[in-house]
Amino acid sequence: MRERERGLSRRLAAARRALRDEEADRLALRELDRALDLAADEASAVEVAREAFARHLPDRPLELHLVDRTDPVLVLAVSAGPDVGGDPEVCSPWESLAARTASTLVYETTSRVDVCTHLRRRAPGPCSAVAVPLTARGQILGVLYAFGPEGERPQPGDLAFLEDTAAVIAARLAVLRVMVDVVAPDATDALTGLRDRAATQQAIVTLLRDRVPFSVAVADIDGLGRINDLLGRDAGDTVLRAVAEVARRHLRPGDVVGRIGDDEFVFVLVGTRTDAAERALTRLREEVVLVQAQRAAPGFTLSVGIAGSRHGEGIDAMMRRAGEALARARADGGDRIVVDERLDPVPPAS
Repeated sequence: MRERERGLSRRLAAARRALRDEEADRLALRELDRALDLAADEASAVEVAREAFARHLPDRPLELHLVDRTDPVLVLAVSAGPDVGGDPEVCSPWESLAARTASTLVYETTSRVDVCTHLRRRAPGPCSAVAVPLTARGQILGVLYAFGPEGERPQPGDLAFLEDTAAVIAARLAVLRVMVDVVAPDATDALTGLRDRAATQQAIVTLLRDRVPFSVAVADIDGLGRINDLLGRDAGDTVLRAVAEVARRHLRPGDVVGRIGDDEFVFVLVGTRTDAAERALTRLREEVVLVQAQRAAPGFTLSVGIAGSRHGEGIDAMMRRAGEALARARADGGDRIVVDERLDPVPPAS
Protein backbone atom coordinates (compact mmCIF):
# COMPACT_ATOMS: atom_id res chain seq x y z
CA MET A 1 0.00 0.00 0.00
CA ARG A 2 2.77 2.41 0.94
CA GLU A 3 4.59 1.66 -2.30
CA ARG A 4 1.41 2.43 -4.25
CA GLU A 5 1.00 5.68 -2.32
CA ARG A 6 4.61 6.64 -3.03
CA GLY A 7 4.11 5.89 -6.71
CA LEU A 8 0.96 8.00 -6.79
CA SER A 9 2.77 10.85 -5.03
CA ARG A 10 5.57 10.72 -7.58
CA ARG A 11 3.09 10.82 -10.46
CA LEU A 12 1.23 13.74 -8.89
CA ALA A 13 4.49 15.61 -8.34
CA ALA A 14 5.47 15.00 -11.97
CA ALA A 15 2.08 16.24 -13.15
CA ARG A 16 2.43 19.40 -11.06
CA ARG A 17 5.89 20.04 -12.52
CA ALA A 18 4.52 19.56 -16.03
CA LEU A 19 1.72 22.05 -15.35
CA ARG A 20 4.21 24.60 -14.01
CA ASP A 21 6.41 24.12 -17.07
CA GLU A 22 3.42 24.49 -19.39
CA GLU A 23 2.33 27.71 -17.70
CA ALA A 24 5.90 29.07 -17.86
CA ASP A 25 5.98 28.31 -21.59
CA ARG A 26 2.68 30.13 -22.14
CA LEU A 27 3.96 33.18 -20.28
CA ALA A 28 7.21 33.14 -22.28
CA LEU A 29 5.31 32.97 -25.58
CA ARG A 30 3.03 35.85 -24.60
CA GLU A 31 6.07 37.90 -23.62
CA LEU A 32 7.75 37.10 -26.95
CA ASP A 33 4.60 37.98 -28.89
CA ARG A 34 4.27 41.35 -27.15
CA ALA A 35 7.95 42.16 -27.62
CA LEU A 36 7.84 41.29 -31.33
CA ASP A 37 4.74 43.43 -31.72
CA LEU A 38 6.88 46.41 -30.66
CA ALA A 39 9.62 45.64 -33.19
CA ALA A 40 9.59 48.28 -35.91
CA ASP A 41 11.74 46.36 -38.39
CA GLU A 42 13.25 42.95 -39.05
CA ALA A 43 16.56 43.74 -37.33
CA SER A 44 14.69 44.65 -34.15
CA ALA A 45 12.64 41.45 -34.37
CA VAL A 46 15.82 39.38 -34.69
CA GLU A 47 17.22 41.05 -31.56
CA VAL A 48 14.01 40.24 -29.71
CA ALA A 49 14.36 36.59 -30.75
CA ARG A 50 17.99 36.58 -29.59
CA GLU A 51 17.02 37.96 -26.17
CA ALA A 52 14.15 35.47 -25.86
CA PHE A 53 16.44 32.53 -26.60
CA ALA A 54 18.96 33.73 -24.01
CA ARG A 55 16.23 34.26 -21.41
CA HIS A 56 14.06 31.18 -21.86
CA LEU A 57 16.40 28.62 -23.48
CA PRO A 58 19.84 29.53 -22.07
CA ASP A 59 21.24 26.00 -21.97
CA ARG A 60 20.10 24.82 -25.40
CA PRO A 61 22.26 25.46 -28.48
CA LEU A 62 20.07 27.20 -31.07
CA GLU A 63 20.41 28.68 -34.53
CA LEU A 64 17.85 30.79 -36.35
CA HIS A 65 18.35 30.96 -40.12
CA LEU A 66 16.21 33.34 -42.18
CA VAL A 67 15.49 33.52 -45.89
CA ASP A 68 16.82 36.85 -47.13
CA ARG A 69 14.07 39.30 -48.09
CA THR A 70 15.60 40.18 -51.46
CA ASP A 71 17.66 37.11 -52.41
CA PRO A 72 16.49 33.47 -52.18
CA VAL A 73 19.25 32.45 -49.75
CA LEU A 74 19.24 31.14 -46.18
CA VAL A 75 21.33 33.26 -43.80
CA LEU A 76 22.29 32.69 -40.16
CA ALA A 77 20.49 35.39 -38.12
CA VAL A 78 20.86 34.22 -34.50
CA SER A 79 23.31 31.85 -32.84
CA ALA A 80 22.58 31.26 -29.15
CA GLY A 81 23.53 28.95 -26.33
CA PRO A 82 26.67 26.89 -25.72
CA ASP A 83 28.85 25.29 -28.39
CA VAL A 84 27.36 27.11 -31.38
CA GLY A 85 28.50 30.01 -33.49
CA GLY A 86 30.03 28.38 -36.52
CA ASP A 87 30.70 29.92 -39.90
CA PRO A 88 27.67 32.03 -41.00
CA GLU A 89 27.36 30.24 -44.33
CA VAL A 90 24.87 31.29 -46.98
CA CYS A 91 22.99 28.61 -48.89
CA SER A 92 19.78 27.90 -50.74
CA PRO A 93 16.69 27.40 -48.54
CA TRP A 94 16.19 24.11 -50.35
CA GLU A 95 19.31 22.72 -48.66
CA SER A 96 17.35 22.71 -45.40
CA LEU A 97 15.02 19.72 -45.43
CA ALA A 98 12.73 21.29 -42.82
CA ALA A 99 12.37 24.42 -44.95
CA ARG A 100 11.90 22.42 -48.14
CA THR A 101 9.19 20.18 -46.67
CA ALA A 102 7.70 22.81 -44.32
CA SER A 103 7.66 20.21 -41.55
CA THR A 104 9.34 19.73 -38.17
CA LEU A 105 12.12 17.13 -38.12
CA VAL A 106 13.47 15.36 -35.01
CA TYR A 107 16.76 13.42 -34.98
CA GLU A 108 18.16 11.40 -32.08
CA THR A 109 21.58 11.74 -33.68
CA THR A 110 23.04 13.87 -36.44
CA SER A 111 25.41 11.02 -37.33
CA ARG A 112 22.79 9.22 -39.40
CA VAL A 113 23.20 9.19 -43.17
CA ASP A 114 19.66 10.46 -43.78
CA VAL A 115 20.01 13.61 -41.66
CA CYS A 116 19.48 16.94 -43.42
CA THR A 117 22.90 17.97 -44.75
CA HIS A 118 22.47 21.63 -43.83
CA LEU A 119 21.52 20.74 -40.27
CA ARG A 120 24.48 18.35 -39.98
CA ARG A 121 26.85 21.12 -41.07
CA ARG A 122 25.38 23.43 -38.43
CA ALA A 123 25.43 20.88 -35.59
CA PRO A 124 28.13 21.29 -32.90
CA GLY A 125 29.35 17.72 -33.35
CA PRO A 126 27.30 14.52 -33.00
CA CYS A 127 24.11 15.40 -31.14
CA SER A 128 20.34 15.20 -31.21
CA ALA A 129 18.57 17.91 -33.16
CA VAL A 130 15.21 19.48 -33.95
CA ALA A 131 14.55 21.50 -37.10
CA VAL A 132 11.43 23.70 -37.11
CA PRO A 133 10.46 25.66 -40.25
CA LEU A 134 9.28 29.26 -39.97
CA THR A 135 6.21 29.56 -42.17
CA ALA A 136 3.56 32.26 -42.56
CA ARG A 137 0.88 32.74 -45.24
CA GLY A 138 2.29 29.83 -47.23
CA GLN A 139 5.82 31.25 -47.36
CA ILE A 140 9.01 29.79 -45.93
CA LEU A 141 10.75 32.50 -43.90
CA GLY A 142 13.47 30.42 -42.28
CA VAL A 143 14.27 27.52 -39.99
CA LEU A 144 15.02 27.14 -36.28
CA TYR A 145 17.57 24.51 -35.24
CA ALA A 146 17.84 23.27 -31.64
CA PHE A 147 20.52 20.82 -30.52
CA GLY A 148 20.83 18.52 -27.50
CA PRO A 149 22.74 15.51 -26.15
CA GLU A 150 23.06 12.67 -28.63
CA GLY A 151 20.32 10.06 -28.26
CA GLU A 152 18.00 12.36 -26.32
CA ARG A 153 14.64 13.11 -27.91
CA PRO A 154 12.87 16.31 -26.86
CA GLN A 155 9.91 16.01 -24.52
CA PRO A 156 6.54 16.74 -26.18
CA GLY A 157 6.22 19.99 -24.23
CA ASP A 158 9.69 21.13 -25.31
CA LEU A 159 8.95 20.35 -28.95
CA ALA A 160 5.64 22.22 -28.81
CA PHE A 161 7.39 25.23 -27.26
CA LEU A 162 9.96 25.33 -30.07
CA GLU A 163 7.23 25.09 -32.71
CA ASP A 164 5.15 27.80 -31.05
CA THR A 165 8.22 30.04 -30.74
CA ALA A 166 8.98 29.61 -34.44
CA ALA A 167 5.34 30.36 -35.33
CA VAL A 168 5.29 33.59 -33.30
CA ILE A 169 8.55 34.80 -34.86
CA ALA A 170 7.40 33.88 -38.37
CA ALA A 171 4.08 35.69 -38.00
CA ARG A 172 5.75 38.96 -37.03
CA LEU A 173 8.47 38.68 -39.68
CA ALA A 174 5.82 38.17 -42.36
CA VAL A 175 4.06 41.39 -41.34
CA LEU A 176 7.32 43.35 -41.14
CA ARG A 177 8.38 42.22 -44.60
CA VAL A 178 5.11 43.37 -46.10
CA MET A 179 5.41 46.66 -44.24
CA VAL A 180 8.77 47.37 -45.89
CA ASP A 181 6.76 48.19 -49.01
CA VAL A 182 4.24 50.20 -47.02
CA VAL A 183 6.13 52.16 -44.35
CA ALA A 184 7.67 54.92 -46.48
CA PRO A 185 4.81 57.09 -47.74
CA ASP A 186 4.95 58.27 -51.32
CA ALA A 187 3.26 61.57 -50.40
CA THR A 188 2.46 63.37 -47.17
CA ASP A 189 -0.12 65.83 -45.98
CA ALA A 190 1.61 69.19 -45.60
CA LEU A 191 -0.25 70.23 -42.44
CA THR A 192 0.05 67.06 -40.34
CA GLY A 193 2.99 65.22 -41.90
CA LEU A 194 0.82 62.10 -42.23
CA ARG A 195 0.25 60.15 -45.42
CA ASP A 196 -2.12 61.77 -47.84
CA ARG A 197 -5.12 59.96 -49.36
CA ALA A 198 -3.19 58.34 -52.23
CA ALA A 199 -0.37 57.04 -50.03
CA THR A 200 -2.84 55.72 -47.45
CA GLN A 201 -4.85 53.90 -50.11
CA GLN A 202 -1.68 52.40 -51.57
CA ALA A 203 -0.72 51.02 -48.16
CA ILE A 204 -4.14 49.38 -47.80
CA VAL A 205 -3.97 47.92 -51.32
CA THR A 206 -0.57 46.39 -50.52
CA LEU A 207 -1.89 44.73 -47.36
CA LEU A 208 -4.94 43.36 -49.18
CA ARG A 209 -2.76 42.08 -52.01
CA ASP A 210 -0.46 40.23 -49.63
CA ARG A 211 -3.38 38.91 -47.55
CA VAL A 212 -2.14 40.44 -44.33
CA PRO A 213 -5.02 40.63 -41.83
CA PHE A 214 -5.72 44.12 -40.52
CA SER A 215 -8.41 46.50 -39.36
CA VAL A 216 -9.08 49.94 -40.80
CA ALA A 217 -10.62 52.79 -38.82
CA VAL A 218 -11.99 55.96 -40.38
CA ALA A 219 -12.17 58.83 -37.87
CA ASP A 220 -13.94 62.16 -38.13
CA ILE A 221 -13.27 65.20 -35.91
CA ASP A 222 -16.63 66.20 -34.47
CA GLY A 223 -17.21 69.94 -34.61
CA LEU A 224 -14.13 70.97 -36.59
CA GLY A 225 -16.24 73.25 -38.78
CA ARG A 226 -17.61 74.99 -35.68
CA ILE A 227 -14.08 75.50 -34.35
CA ASN A 228 -12.99 77.02 -37.67
CA ASP A 229 -16.01 79.34 -37.70
CA LEU A 230 -15.71 80.51 -34.09
CA LEU A 231 -11.95 80.51 -33.50
CA GLY A 232 -10.45 80.65 -36.99
CA ARG A 233 -8.55 78.29 -39.26
CA ASP A 234 -5.43 78.41 -37.09
CA ALA A 235 -7.36 76.87 -34.21
CA GLY A 236 -8.69 74.17 -36.53
CA ASP A 237 -5.19 73.44 -37.80
CA THR A 238 -4.02 73.08 -34.18
CA VAL A 239 -6.70 70.44 -33.64
CA LEU A 240 -5.66 68.52 -36.76
CA ARG A 241 -2.01 68.54 -35.74
CA ALA A 242 -2.93 67.41 -32.21
CA VAL A 243 -4.82 64.38 -33.55
CA ALA A 244 -1.91 63.51 -35.84
CA GLU A 245 0.58 63.78 -32.98
CA VAL A 246 -1.49 61.58 -30.66
CA ALA A 247 -1.94 58.98 -33.42
CA ARG A 248 1.78 58.81 -34.20
CA ARG A 249 2.63 58.44 -30.52
CA HIS A 250 -0.13 56.01 -29.67
CA LEU A 251 -0.17 53.52 -32.55
CA ARG A 252 2.50 50.88 -33.14
CA PRO A 253 5.44 50.98 -35.52
CA GLY A 254 4.19 49.48 -38.77
CA ASP A 255 0.62 50.72 -38.39
CA VAL A 256 -0.50 53.27 -40.98
CA VAL A 257 -1.95 56.70 -40.24
CA GLY A 258 -3.22 59.03 -42.96
CA ARG A 259 -5.31 62.16 -43.42
CA ILE A 260 -7.78 61.61 -46.24
CA GLY A 261 -9.99 64.70 -45.95
CA ASP A 262 -10.39 68.02 -44.19
CA ASP A 263 -11.42 66.40 -40.91
CA GLU A 264 -11.02 62.68 -41.65
CA PHE A 265 -8.20 60.35 -40.68
CA VAL A 266 -7.56 56.69 -41.45
CA PHE A 267 -5.83 54.33 -39.01
CA VAL A 268 -4.68 50.95 -40.36
CA LEU A 269 -3.84 48.49 -37.57
CA VAL A 270 -1.82 45.65 -39.09
CA GLY A 271 -2.36 42.11 -37.84
CA THR A 272 -5.18 43.34 -35.59
CA ARG A 273 -8.75 42.07 -35.23
CA THR A 274 -11.58 44.56 -34.92
CA ASP A 275 -12.04 43.98 -31.18
CA ALA A 276 -8.38 44.81 -30.52
CA ALA A 277 -8.59 47.75 -32.93
CA GLU A 278 -11.60 49.02 -31.00
CA ARG A 279 -9.64 48.92 -27.75
CA ALA A 280 -6.69 50.71 -29.35
CA LEU A 281 -8.89 53.46 -30.79
CA THR A 282 -10.69 53.84 -27.46
CA ARG A 283 -7.34 54.51 -25.80
CA LEU A 284 -6.44 56.95 -28.58
CA ARG A 285 -9.69 58.87 -28.06
CA GLU A 286 -9.00 59.02 -24.32
CA GLU A 287 -5.52 60.38 -25.05
CA VAL A 288 -7.06 63.07 -27.26
CA VAL A 289 -9.18 64.20 -24.28
CA LEU A 290 -6.06 64.41 -22.08
CA VAL A 291 -4.18 66.45 -24.69
CA GLN A 292 -7.02 68.97 -24.83
CA ALA A 293 -6.95 69.36 -21.04
CA GLN A 294 -3.16 69.75 -20.91
CA ARG A 295 -2.95 72.30 -23.72
CA ALA A 296 -6.21 74.16 -23.24
CA ALA A 297 -6.95 73.24 -26.87
CA PRO A 298 -10.38 73.85 -28.41
CA GLY A 299 -12.83 71.15 -27.35
CA PHE A 300 -13.47 68.40 -29.87
CA THR A 301 -14.23 64.68 -30.01
CA LEU A 302 -13.71 61.83 -32.48
CA SER A 303 -16.24 59.58 -34.17
CA VAL A 304 -14.77 56.33 -35.50
CA GLY A 305 -15.94 53.54 -37.79
CA ILE A 306 -13.99 50.27 -37.86
CA ALA A 307 -13.98 47.41 -40.39
CA GLY A 308 -11.84 44.28 -40.57
CA SER A 309 -10.21 42.96 -43.73
CA ARG A 310 -11.91 40.09 -45.54
CA HIS A 311 -10.37 37.56 -47.88
CA GLY A 312 -10.95 38.53 -51.51
CA GLU A 313 -12.38 41.96 -50.69
CA GLY A 314 -11.07 45.08 -52.44
CA ILE A 315 -10.24 48.45 -50.96
CA ASP A 316 -13.46 50.12 -52.12
CA ALA A 317 -15.70 47.59 -50.38
CA MET A 318 -13.65 47.66 -47.20
CA MET A 319 -13.53 51.46 -47.00
CA ARG A 320 -17.27 51.57 -47.72
CA ARG A 321 -17.94 49.33 -44.70
CA ALA A 322 -15.74 51.49 -42.47
CA GLY A 323 -17.42 54.61 -43.84
CA GLU A 324 -20.89 53.20 -43.11
CA ALA A 325 -19.82 52.44 -39.53
CA LEU A 326 -18.54 56.02 -39.20
CA ALA A 327 -21.83 57.38 -40.58
CA ARG A 328 -23.69 55.38 -37.92
CA ALA A 329 -21.41 56.81 -35.21
CA ARG A 330 -22.12 60.35 -36.37
CA ALA A 331 -25.86 59.69 -36.72
CA ASP A 332 -25.96 58.46 -33.12
CA GLY A 333 -24.54 61.75 -31.87
CA GLY A 334 -20.81 61.40 -32.53
CA ASP A 335 -18.05 60.94 -29.96
CA ARG A 336 -18.19 57.15 -30.22
CA ILE A 337 -16.88 54.09 -32.03
CA VAL A 338 -18.97 51.81 -34.22
CA VAL A 339 -17.61 48.45 -35.44
CA ASP A 340 -18.90 47.36 -38.83
CA GLU A 341 -19.41 43.71 -37.87
CA ARG A 342 -22.00 44.48 -35.22
CA LEU A 343 -22.86 48.21 -35.61
CA ASP A 344 -22.96 48.53 -31.84
CA PRO A 345 -21.69 51.97 -30.75
CA VAL A 346 -19.13 52.26 -27.95
CA PRO A 347 -20.08 54.98 -25.41
CA PRO A 348 -18.27 58.34 -25.52
CA ALA A 349 -14.73 58.51 -24.09
CA SER A 350 -15.50 61.47 -21.85
